[in-house]
Amino acid sequence: MELLLLIYLILSSSVNLALSIWMYGGSNALAEPIQSIQAFKGYPYVQNCAEYLCIVFCGEFLALSLCGIAGWCLYELIPGMNLTTFVLFLVFGGEWLLSRVPLHSRISIFRDFNVLRLFDLNTILGTYKNLDVFGIPVSGRMCFLIVLATVLAVVLLILGWSYHIGRRRQERLVLPQLLSTQIQKILASESIVFKELSKMLFSCKGLIIITVSAGIMAVITISGRADYSESQKSMDAIYLQQGGENFDEIRVLVEERLNDYASALERFDEAKRKNQEGRIDATEYFNEVTTYHYYQDAYAAVKEMDEKIQRIDQVKQDKNLSLYLMSDRGYEMILGPKGRSNRILTGIIWLIAVLLTTIRVLSFEDKTGMIRLITSSAKGIGWNIRMKMATFTLFWCMCFCFLYCCRLIWYRFVYGLPYLNAPLQSLAFTDKMLAGDALAGVPVWCYLVMMLIMGLLLTELVCFIGFVISAKLIQKRI
Repeated sequence: MELLLLIYLILSSSVNLALSIWMYGGSNALAEPIQSIQAFKGYPYVQNCAEYLCIVFCGEFLALSLCGIAGWCLYELIPGMNLTTFVLFLVFGGEWLLSRVPLHSRISIFRDFNVLRLFDLNTILGTYKNLDVFGIPVSGRMCFLIVLATVLAVVLLILGWSYHIGRRRQERLVLPQLLSTQIQKILASESIVFKELSKMLFSCKGLIIITVSAGIMAVITISGRADYSESQKSMDAIYLQQGGENFDEIRVLVEERLNDYASALERFDEAKRKNQEGRIDATEYFNEVTTYHYYQDAYAAVKEMDEKIQRIDQVKQDKNLSLYLMSDRGYEMILGPKGRSNRILTGIIWLIAVLLTTIRVLSFEDKTGMIRLITSSAKGIGWNIRMKMATFTLFWCMCFCFLYCCRLIWYRFVYGLPYLNAPLQSLAFTDKMLAGDALAGVPVWCYLVMMLIMGLLLTELVCFIGFVISAKLIQKRI
């Protein structure tokens, strides 16, 4: 394996270097110091570009070797390839989430000691950073190499121990077989609902599919988080404290700043005219310019509020509908166009998981021959499929409700989601998405419930389609 990996790295690195030189030139630059490149001006060692590329090549070989040996270790210790793959997915998913930890978090150290940093050698080699270890400054690069060597040693010891005691994959499957036997004994006395769920989750690997799809959806949702500036967060705090249904304080504030800005603009125009005619000294003109820019910035800070108030007054006049003064931020990720791609992608992943698991159930029974016994039973295959459809539909709807609630809880934790009782049209981006006035006065929480119901209906439809497709294919073979 290591030889194949080495050959792959040599071929990929040499081809990449040759193509880069052919396309962009710069073969003479290989002898220049690596610090000549702007991105590596802080590189602490005296090396040329060719030497640096050799070091990166060696680092990539060691990183891939470590990951390969660690994966091999897991496959040796954990029974079943599917379970091992699932564990690897959880490990790399957890490492990816830890690599996104904010710099000032209490667990920010996991940003430095992370498996994914193995594949970011330019940052490791080109960044000098000290870590505080018991009050002693220690090179971050050295700490990372020590941890890397320790992990490699532990992995090799585990592999040696596994081979020394003579444990083989066939021997390790004894425990799962015993557990499977005990589970079947327990399910023998239970209803068909529990049997079908057990078959879907364990025999058909439905639990792995659900967990993987839920993990991918979580990663997509978390990575799609919107970051807002401090000024926007301060404005949101004002919306929360003084906004809502009664926002007279904000209206007074906006009117004061608008009047101050209009007055300053008038004085500035007068001062500019006098300056052109030479009837004003430089100090007075400078004071007028400074005053104008001050009130201009003050009004710019509340301009968003002014536009929202004008929109609320217009809707009140046209539709006799009282809206709330509130921030669109947060809601635009859940309901608005900014989070549309995120919602579509997670929805597609969820529906694929539902369809794939549903089809696997009947195909599993067809492969094991159980479907022929069901067909010849007294109640027939029709009753069995209807029971499966009812069971799986209820199960998938419960899973969707759980994931939907988890997603809303995460959004509430990140964005706050205030004023859930506000009319939906209080959100400015809904002007383009509302068809007529039917949903304009619907509360925000009610619209969220409507989205939940639509998701449940889509889940039921996809589950039904999966059963129909599987049943049609099986009937042709019977």
